[in-house]
Amino acid sequence: MRNRQRGFTLVELMIVVAIVAILGAIAFPSYMQHVRKTRRAECEGVLTTISAALERAYSVNNGKYPDAATGNKPPNNAPGACPLDGGTTFYNITYATASASQEFTLTATPQNDQVKDVCGTLTLKHTGEKSPTPTTCWK
Repeated sequence: MRNRQRGFTLVELMIVVAIVAILGAIAFPSYMQHVRKTRRAECEGVLTTISAALERAYSVNNGKYPDAATGNKPPNNAPGACPLDGGTTFYNITYATASASQEFTLTATPQNDQVKDVCGTLTLKHTGEKSPTPTTCWK
């Protein structure tokens, strides 16, 4: 009797590699979309935290927010970037006041890979108004 070797042929292995590559090409963009969404949610939390600190400062400072034009930062030297723990910056946060420090706007501008996020720049105003549309971008 002849001893027959069992195993995979090169063609079978190449088919498996092609299938895995196709699945990866389909899954990777979806994965990156979820990563960007998570980064956006983290920065939304940072903007909300800074907004709350500004509201506390407003009540302490006789009805005025810290004046961004004079170089004052939001309370507790709020960060200028997301994420808070360092690493690669995915959003730069800016703070502006208007109407004699009676209004403020926080803006988070996407950086690096986050510029591919569908929501783009995030803003939060003293009135609680959020843009872009809260139902699609703010959670």
